[in-house]
Parts: sequence; structure tokens; C-alpha cells
Amino acid sequence: MDLKALVGLPKKLVMAGEEANEEERMAERKIRPTTWDDYVPNGNEPEVMRRWLEGAKRHEEQPDHLLISGPPGTGKTVLSNLVAQDFNHHVKVYAGKGSSDIISELYTVQEHPGMAVFMDEIHAMDKIATESVQLAMEGNLYRRMKPWTLIGATTKPGRIEQPIRDRFGLIQEMSYYTEDKIALIATKSAAKLNMELQPLAAEEIGSRSRGVPRVANRLLRRVRDVYDSPTPRQVDEALVELGIDSWGLEKADRGLILLMATRFKGGPVGLKTLAGAFGTEPTTIVEVFEPYLIRKGLIDIVPRGRQLTPVGFKYAKEVLKRG
Repeated sequence: MDLKALVGLPKKLVMAGEEANEEERMAERKIRPTTWDDYVPNGNEPEVMRRWLEGAKRHEEQPDHLLISGPPGTGKTVLSNLVAQDFNHHVKVYAGKGSSDIISELYTVQEHPGMAVFMDEIHAMDKIATESVQLAMEGNLYRRMKPWTLIGATTKPGRIEQPIRDRFGLIQEMSYYTEDKIALIATKSAAKLNMELQPLAAEEIGSRSRGVPRVANRLLRRVRDVYDSPTPRQVDEALVELGIDSWGLEKADRGLILLMATRFKGGPVGLKTLAGAFGTEPTTIVEVFEPYLIRKGLIDIVPRGRQLTPVGFKYAKEVLKRG
């Protein structure tokens, strides 16, 4: 096996768990749930949202500001959209925009009483936007500001300024889905794509989707490129051809595991040293690779850095044996 081919990777990696490109996002929107009946909850989100909205209506109050946090692809935007349907008017704001754009969007609150504003990646606002949003949440951005509801979504809740975080009346935390729920999502999505997906075939997709609905839908579309009615074996063959093994690991994941097993004898190895040897940034190791590899029990974080677990060593041997 050419280890250099696995390790010599660009700094920006295209992983199953990363943000899809625009074309992929458009395809994803086609199969995204648009009603509560179509939504597969990961917990008690529907019940919590219903109580939140009904409580406000019962007391004739504007619903409190809502913060939805969780890993990428776990349904924050879907949940936000479903909630926003209960409002007469709502707009979307992306925190990556300049502060002037955010302030301009907030001005629409004056034109539509009782509206909802969905702000994605709210932790990414600059200082001016942060101060403006805080004032708006307190009703003080404009004179006699009308009641409104902010629905914020974030993958990094720890980066939200405390004064803003304190203004949210409800915080909903999303998490990775179980494999059986991911299989159910794949089944629902397949129906929208006019595919026939056998239960065992859906389980194959569920076991390789990293607990992320967005990844499951993406893998489902790639299987659909080849098969309209795939068997479990055909799903396996299609995903293996894409480089996704039965663990849900991709080429880059395997490259990192093999690098740790061969060059660093399993570790421990410092984060910066590992990132340098792998040809990427430490933040990429931490944010892209580690969450899933740790969840699968392949690596551990120890005081001296990162090291393979016994399971990780076993996996590396299997990959090397396969060649």
C-alpha cells in the first residue's frame, strides 16, 4: 500500500462529514423534510417545540428566542425551518454576512410584527453584528422595536457571546443520530427519489453515515447513481467503490490511522506533529477527523497527544492486510 498517497493530502479535505458544495446542497434540499410528519426526530424535539409555541400562544406572548446547537448535518436547519413555518413571516440570515447585511435584515422586524429570523452559524458574527443582535434581542436596536423571535443555529455554541446566549429562552441541543434512525431517514429519502430501498440496504447506509442525516442522504444519492433498487450487497459495493468502508471511514480517515500506526507506532503523538506529518492543520484533525474516530473507538486523546486504541491497531492491521 502506498502510504504516501494516503498521507499527502491537501489542507482542505472533502470528507463525508464536511459541508457539501452548492450542487450537493441543492440536491439535499429536494429531500429535506418539510413537515413534522416527515421529520425523523433524534429525541423529543417535536414535543419541546410544540410546548414552546403553544405556551406562547396560550399566554398571548411572542415565543422566546431559540438556539439550536449541534454537529454539522444533524438537522439544525431542518428543525429551524419547521419551527419557522409557525410564524406568519420569517427571513434567513447567515452570520457569515457583513454586519451591515445583518442589521438590514433585522430592520424587517419593524415591518412584520411577530416575525421569526433564522440566523445560521450565529457564532460567526463580527463584533458590530454581535452588538446589534444583542440590542435587537433586548428590543432596543430600534426605537419601540416590535416583538420578534430569533432562531439561531450553531455548530460551536461555546463561541457565542455570553450576553447573547443568556437571551435565548430555549436551547435545543442536537446530537448524532443512531444507526437505526439514520436507516429510517434513508428510507424516507429513498421514497422521495423513487427508489426501492430494502430494510437491510437502508441499514448498510445507516451504518456508514457517521450518525449524520446529511451524509446518509448524500450516500443514498451516490448509490442511486448506479442502482434504483439496490440490494444490501449492491449498496456495499457502491460505497466501497467510493472509498467508504464498513466502518464508515474514508480514504483520508484510513490514511490518518495508518500514519499513526506506522510512523508513530500508535502514539502518543502531539497534535501539531501529527497534523504536520499528515499535511493539514491541527484544527482539521480536531474538527474533521477526531470526532468520528473517537466515537468509533479508534483513537484516544491523552496528555501527550493522540494515540491509537487496541481497536485502532486492529483496524490498521486489517487495512494493511487488504492492501
